[in-house]
Amino acid sequence: LDLAASYNKTTIQADKDQYAALFVILTKHLMDQGFQAGSAMGTLHHSGYSMRDFYFAMYLMEAPLRQSGLKLPVQQAMEWLAGTGEVKTAPLTKGIDVDAFNTYAIARLSSILMMENGPEKVRYMKAFTRWVENGYAYVEGTTGTFKIDGTMFHHRNNYPAYAVGGLNGAVETVYLLQGTDFKISTEGHLHLKNALLALRSYTNLMTWPLSLSGRHPDGKGRLNPEHYGLLALAGTPDGTKPYDKELAEAYLRLIQKKTYRSLKLEQEGFTPEKSPNGNWTYNYSCLNVHRRKDWMVSAMGHSRYLWGSETYR
Repeated sequence: LDLAASYNKTTIQADKDQYAALFVILTKHLMDQGFQAGSAMGTLHHSGYSMRDFYFAMYLMEAPLRQSGLKLPVQQAMEWLAGTGEVKTAPLTKGIDVDAFNTYAIARLSSILMMENGPEKVRYMKAFTRWVENGYAYVEGTTGTFKIDGTMFHHRNNYPAYAVGGLNGAVETVYLLQGTDFKISTEGHLHLKNALLALRSYTNLMTWPLSLSGRHPDGKGRLNPEHYGLLALAGTPDGTKPYDKELAEAYLRLIQKKTYRSLKLEQEGFTPEKSPNGNWTYNYSCLNVHRRKDWMVSAMGHSRYLWGSETYR
Protein backbone atom coordinates (compact mmCIF):
# COMPACT_ATOMS: atom_id res chain seq x y z
CA LEU A 1 0.00 0.00 0.00
CA ASP A 2 2.92 2.35 0.69
CA LEU A 3 4.22 1.72 -2.83
CA ALA A 4 0.76 2.25 -4.31
CA ALA A 5 0.30 5.52 -2.43
CA SER A 6 3.75 6.72 -3.48
CA TYR A 7 3.01 5.84 -7.11
CA ASN A 8 -0.22 7.84 -7.07
CA LYS A 9 1.20 10.85 -5.22
CA THR A 10 4.44 11.49 -7.08
CA THR A 11 4.61 13.74 -10.15
CA ILE A 12 8.14 12.63 -11.05
CA GLN A 13 7.90 10.09 -13.86
CA ALA A 14 11.17 8.33 -13.00
CA ASP A 15 9.94 7.71 -9.44
CA LYS A 16 6.57 6.60 -10.77
CA ASP A 17 8.23 4.04 -13.03
CA GLN A 18 10.37 2.75 -10.17
CA TYR A 19 7.40 2.37 -7.81
CA ALA A 20 5.43 0.56 -10.52
CA ALA A 21 8.30 -1.83 -11.24
CA LEU A 22 8.76 -2.64 -7.55
CA PHE A 23 5.03 -3.14 -7.12
CA VAL A 24 4.81 -5.56 -10.05
CA ILE A 25 7.79 -7.59 -8.79
CA LEU A 26 6.27 -7.79 -5.30
CA THR A 27 2.88 -8.79 -6.70
CA LYS A 28 4.40 -11.56 -8.80
CA HIS A 29 6.20 -12.84 -5.70
CA LEU A 30 3.00 -12.80 -3.63
CA MET A 31 1.14 -14.76 -6.27
CA ASP A 32 4.02 -17.22 -6.61
CA GLN A 33 3.85 -17.82 -2.85
CA GLY A 34 0.17 -18.72 -2.98
CA PHE A 35 -1.80 -15.47 -2.82
CA GLN A 36 -3.84 -16.23 -5.90
CA ALA A 37 -7.28 -17.51 -6.86
CA GLY A 38 -7.89 -21.12 -5.88
CA SER A 39 -5.06 -21.36 -3.36
CA ALA A 40 -5.66 -22.25 0.27
CA MET A 41 -1.91 -22.24 1.05
CA GLY A 42 -2.45 -25.39 3.10
CA THR A 43 -4.23 -23.85 6.08
CA LEU A 44 -5.79 -20.55 4.98
CA HIS A 45 -9.18 -19.96 6.59
CA HIS A 46 -9.56 -16.24 6.06
CA SER A 47 -7.05 -13.44 5.76
CA GLY A 48 -9.02 -10.55 7.21
CA TYR A 49 -6.92 -8.29 9.42
CA SER A 50 -3.52 -8.98 7.90
CA MET A 51 -4.70 -8.55 4.30
CA ARG A 52 -6.87 -5.45 4.55
CA ASP A 53 -4.41 -3.17 2.74
CA PHE A 54 -3.80 -5.67 -0.07
CA TYR A 55 -7.08 -4.88 -1.83
CA PHE A 56 -6.74 -1.10 -1.68
CA ALA A 57 -3.20 -1.33 -3.01
CA MET A 58 -4.16 -3.50 -5.97
CA TYR A 59 -7.06 -1.25 -6.90
CA LEU A 60 -4.84 1.84 -6.77
CA MET A 61 -2.33 0.13 -9.08
CA GLU A 62 -4.81 -0.99 -11.73
CA ALA A 63 -2.90 0.74 -14.55
CA PRO A 64 0.55 -0.82 -13.91
CA LEU A 65 -1.06 -4.21 -13.30
CA ARG A 66 -2.91 -3.96 -16.60
CA GLN A 67 0.28 -2.98 -18.45
CA SER A 68 2.15 -5.94 -16.96
CA GLY A 69 -0.60 -8.43 -17.84
CA LEU A 70 -1.41 -9.04 -14.17
CA LYS A 71 -4.77 -7.31 -13.88
CA LEU A 72 -6.97 -10.37 -14.48
CA PRO A 73 -5.10 -12.80 -12.18
CA VAL A 74 -4.86 -10.10 -9.51
CA GLN A 75 -8.59 -9.34 -9.76
CA GLN A 76 -9.33 -13.05 -9.43
CA ALA A 77 -7.00 -13.28 -6.42
CA MET A 78 -8.74 -10.33 -4.77
CA GLU A 79 -12.13 -11.93 -5.37
CA TRP A 80 -10.93 -15.28 -4.03
CA LEU A 81 -9.11 -14.05 -0.92
CA ALA A 82 -11.96 -11.71 0.07
CA GLY A 83 -14.55 -14.44 -0.42
CA THR A 84 -16.50 -12.07 -2.65
CA GLY A 85 -18.54 -14.88 -4.14
CA GLU A 86 -20.54 -15.03 -0.90
CA VAL A 87 -22.46 -11.93 -1.96
CA LYS A 88 -24.08 -13.86 -4.82
CA THR A 89 -26.18 -15.81 -2.31
CA ALA A 90 -29.15 -13.93 -0.86
CA PRO A 91 -28.79 -13.47 2.95
CA LEU A 92 -30.95 -15.80 5.03
CA THR A 93 -30.70 -13.89 8.32
CA LYS A 94 -30.38 -10.20 9.15
CA GLY A 95 -27.06 -8.65 10.04
CA ILE A 96 -23.40 -9.45 9.45
CA ASP A 97 -20.44 -9.76 11.78
CA VAL A 98 -18.79 -6.42 12.50
CA ASP A 99 -15.48 -7.88 11.31
CA ALA A 100 -17.04 -8.32 7.87
CA PHE A 101 -17.45 -4.56 7.72
CA ASN A 102 -13.89 -4.12 8.95
CA THR A 103 -12.03 -6.57 6.74
CA TYR A 104 -14.31 -7.59 3.86
CA ALA A 105 -16.66 -4.79 2.83
CA ILE A 106 -14.19 -2.57 0.96
CA ALA A 107 -12.08 -5.59 -0.02
CA ARG A 108 -15.04 -7.14 -1.80
CA LEU A 109 -16.08 -3.84 -3.33
CA SER A 110 -12.52 -3.33 -4.64
CA SER A 111 -12.40 -6.82 -6.15
CA ILE A 112 -15.62 -6.15 -8.09
CA LEU A 113 -14.54 -2.68 -9.23
CA MET A 114 -11.35 -4.24 -10.63
CA MET A 115 -13.46 -6.21 -13.13
CA GLU A 116 -13.86 -5.01 -16.70
CA ASN A 117 -17.07 -3.06 -17.26
CA GLY A 118 -20.02 -5.13 -18.43
CA PRO A 119 -23.29 -6.81 -17.38
CA GLU A 120 -21.53 -9.28 -15.06
CA LYS A 121 -19.92 -6.43 -13.15
CA VAL A 122 -23.29 -4.71 -12.75
CA ARG A 123 -24.88 -7.93 -11.48
CA TYR A 124 -22.01 -8.39 -9.04
CA MET A 125 -22.34 -4.82 -7.76
CA LYS A 126 -26.08 -5.29 -7.18
CA ALA A 127 -25.35 -8.48 -5.27
CA PHE A 128 -22.70 -6.69 -3.21
CA THR A 129 -25.17 -3.93 -2.31
CA ARG A 130 -27.73 -6.56 -1.24
CA TRP A 131 -25.14 -8.28 0.96
CA VAL A 132 -23.75 -5.17 2.65
CA GLU A 133 -27.20 -3.58 2.94
CA ASN A 134 -28.28 -6.58 5.02
CA GLY A 135 -25.41 -5.79 7.39
CA TYR A 136 -26.95 -2.44 8.34
CA ALA A 137 -30.24 -4.04 9.39
CA TYR A 138 -31.26 -4.00 13.05
CA VAL A 139 -30.76 -7.40 14.62
CA GLU A 140 -32.45 -8.79 17.73
CA GLY A 141 -30.65 -10.79 20.40
CA THR A 142 -26.90 -10.66 20.90
CA THR A 143 -25.63 -11.36 17.37
CA GLY A 144 -23.94 -8.66 15.27
CA THR A 145 -24.04 -5.87 14.47
CA PHE A 146 -26.53 -2.99 14.77
CA LYS A 147 -29.11 -2.75 17.58
CA ILE A 148 -32.19 -0.56 17.69
CA ASP A 149 -30.82 1.41 20.66
CA GLY A 150 -27.77 2.44 18.64
CA THR A 151 -25.25 0.03 20.14
CA MET A 152 -23.04 -2.25 18.04
CA PHE A 153 -22.52 -5.87 19.04
CA HIS A 154 -19.57 -8.22 18.60
CA HIS A 155 -18.76 -11.34 20.63
CA ARG A 156 -22.35 -11.05 21.85
CA ASN A 157 -22.01 -7.72 23.64
CA ASN A 158 -21.76 -4.01 22.93
CA TYR A 159 -18.09 -3.79 21.99
CA PRO A 160 -16.82 -0.37 20.86
CA ALA A 161 -13.26 -1.63 20.29
CA TYR A 162 -14.54 -3.81 17.46
CA ALA A 163 -17.24 -1.35 16.42
CA VAL A 164 -14.62 1.30 15.60
CA GLY A 165 -12.91 -1.10 13.20
CA GLY A 166 -16.21 -2.11 11.64
CA LEU A 167 -17.22 1.50 11.19
CA ASN A 168 -14.29 1.93 8.80
CA GLY A 169 -15.94 -0.27 6.19
CA ALA A 170 -19.52 0.64 7.10
CA VAL A 171 -18.93 4.39 6.70
CA GLU A 172 -16.64 4.11 3.67
CA THR A 173 -19.20 1.95 1.84
CA VAL A 174 -21.98 4.50 2.31
CA TYR A 175 -19.65 7.32 1.26
CA LEU A 176 -18.29 5.55 -1.82
CA LEU A 177 -21.67 4.39 -3.14
CA GLN A 178 -23.58 7.65 -2.57
CA GLY A 179 -25.29 8.99 -5.66
CA THR A 180 -24.97 5.74 -7.60
CA ASP A 181 -27.44 3.04 -8.55
CA PHE A 182 -25.82 0.89 -5.85
CA LYS A 183 -26.19 3.33 -2.94
CA ILE A 184 -27.11 2.17 0.55
CA SER A 185 -30.79 2.64 1.40
CA THR A 186 -32.14 5.45 3.57
CA GLU A 187 -32.86 2.92 6.33
CA GLY A 188 -29.36 1.41 6.32
CA HIS A 189 -27.72 4.85 6.22
CA LEU A 190 -29.92 5.99 9.13
CA HIS A 191 -29.05 2.94 11.25
CA LEU A 192 -25.37 3.70 10.75
CA LYS A 193 -25.85 7.37 11.64
CA ASN A 194 -27.76 6.43 14.82
CA ALA A 195 -24.91 4.14 15.87
CA LEU A 196 -22.38 6.94 15.47
CA LEU A 197 -24.52 9.39 17.45
CA ALA A 198 -24.98 6.80 20.21
CA LEU A 199 -21.24 6.06 20.33
CA ARG A 200 -20.38 9.71 20.86
CA SER A 201 -22.86 9.85 23.78
CA TYR A 202 -21.21 7.04 25.75
CA THR A 203 -17.67 8.28 25.09
CA ASN A 204 -16.14 11.35 26.73
CA LEU A 205 -14.57 13.09 24.74
CA MET A 206 -13.48 10.19 22.58
CA THR A 207 -12.74 7.57 25.27
CA TRP A 208 -15.29 4.99 26.36
CA PRO A 209 -15.55 3.71 29.96
CA LEU A 210 -13.66 0.66 31.23
CA SER A 211 -16.93 -1.24 31.62
CA LEU A 212 -17.26 -1.19 27.82
CA SER A 213 -13.65 -2.10 27.17
CA GLY A 214 -14.01 -5.88 27.03
CA ARG A 215 -10.60 -7.50 27.25
CA HIS A 216 -8.80 -4.16 26.77
CA PRO A 217 -9.39 -2.42 30.15
CA ASP A 218 -6.56 0.04 29.65
CA GLY A 219 -8.46 3.30 29.20
CA LYS A 220 -7.09 3.73 25.69
CA GLY A 221 -10.17 2.78 23.66
CA ARG A 222 -11.24 5.69 21.48
CA LEU A 223 -13.72 6.44 18.73
CA ASN A 224 -12.49 7.77 15.39
CA PRO A 225 -13.79 11.31 14.63
CA GLU A 226 -13.12 10.81 10.91
CA HIS A 227 -16.08 8.42 10.74
CA TYR A 228 -18.34 11.36 11.61
CA GLY A 229 -16.67 13.68 9.13
CA LEU A 230 -16.82 11.23 6.24
CA LEU A 231 -20.45 10.26 6.84
CA ALA A 232 -21.36 13.95 7.19
CA LEU A 233 -19.97 14.46 3.68
CA ALA A 234 -22.10 11.58 2.41
CA GLY A 235 -25.24 13.68 2.93
CA THR A 236 -28.41 13.00 4.88
CA PRO A 237 -29.78 9.45 4.93
CA ASP A 238 -32.76 10.45 2.76
CA GLY A 239 -30.43 12.02 0.20
CA THR A 240 -32.13 15.42 0.28
CA LYS A 241 -29.13 17.38 1.59
CA PRO A 242 -25.44 17.15 0.61
CA TYR A 243 -24.23 17.37 4.23
CA ASP A 244 -25.55 15.85 7.47
CA LYS A 245 -25.82 18.63 10.06
CA GLU A 246 -25.83 16.41 13.19
CA LEU A 247 -22.80 14.43 12.13
CA ALA A 248 -20.95 17.51 10.89
CA GLU A 249 -21.40 19.30 14.22
CA ALA A 250 -20.46 16.16 16.18
CA TYR A 251 -17.30 15.88 14.07
CA LEU A 252 -16.31 19.48 14.68
CA ARG A 253 -16.61 18.95 18.46
CA LEU A 254 -14.60 15.72 18.45
CA ILE A 255 -11.58 16.68 16.34
CA GLN A 256 -8.41 17.86 18.06
CA LYS A 257 -7.03 19.86 15.13
CA LYS A 258 -8.21 21.33 11.84
CA THR A 259 -8.53 18.91 8.92
CA TYR A 260 -9.50 19.13 5.28
CA ARG A 261 -12.96 17.88 6.19
CA SER A 262 -13.41 20.28 9.11
CA LEU A 263 -12.44 23.27 6.97
CA LYS A 264 -14.90 22.18 4.30
CA LEU A 265 -17.73 21.77 6.82
CA GLU A 266 -16.94 25.09 8.49
CA GLN A 267 -17.11 26.77 5.08
CA GLU A 268 -20.62 25.34 4.78
CA GLY A 269 -21.60 27.10 8.00
CA PHE A 270 -21.46 24.24 10.49
CA THR A 271 -20.21 24.79 14.06
CA PRO A 272 -19.24 22.33 16.82
CA GLU A 273 -22.10 20.86 18.80
CA LYS A 274 -22.26 21.32 22.56
CA SER A 275 -21.28 18.33 24.66
CA PRO A 276 -24.22 15.93 24.94
CA ASN A 277 -26.31 16.52 28.06
CA GLY A 278 -28.88 14.25 29.62
CA ASN A 279 -29.49 10.61 30.45
CA TRP A 280 -29.39 7.65 28.08
CA THR A 281 -30.44 4.07 28.69
CA TYR A 282 -29.06 1.45 26.32
CA ASN A 283 -31.17 -1.58 27.13
CA TYR A 284 -29.27 -3.98 24.88
CA SER A 285 -26.09 -3.22 26.82
CA CYS A 286 -27.47 -2.98 30.37
CA LEU A 287 -25.91 0.48 30.15
CA ASN A 288 -26.96 3.82 31.62
CA VAL A 289 -25.14 7.05 30.81
CA HIS A 290 -25.58 10.39 32.58
CA ARG A 291 -23.91 13.55 31.28
CA ARG A 292 -23.62 17.16 32.40
CA LYS A 293 -21.40 19.75 30.71
CA ASP A 294 -18.17 17.88 29.95
CA TRP A 295 -18.40 15.03 32.43
CA MET A 296 -20.00 11.61 32.17
CA VAL A 297 -21.00 8.90 34.62
CA SER A 298 -21.91 5.48 33.33
CA ALA A 299 -23.10 2.26 34.93
CA MET A 300 -23.14 -1.07 33.11
CA GLY A 301 -24.48 -4.35 34.38
CA HIS A 302 -24.40 -7.93 33.13
CA SER A 303 -26.92 -10.73 33.01
CA ARG A 304 -27.53 -14.27 31.86
CA TYR A 305 -27.34 -12.87 28.33
CA LEU A 306 -24.45 -10.38 28.59
CA TRP A 307 -21.03 -11.23 30.00
CA GLY A 308 -19.45 -8.96 32.59
CA SER A 309 -15.97 -9.18 31.08
CA GLU A 310 -14.19 -10.91 28.25
CA THR A 311 -10.85 -12.60 28.87
CA TYR A 312 -8.51 -15.05 27.26
CA ARG A 313 -7.29 -17.92 29.42
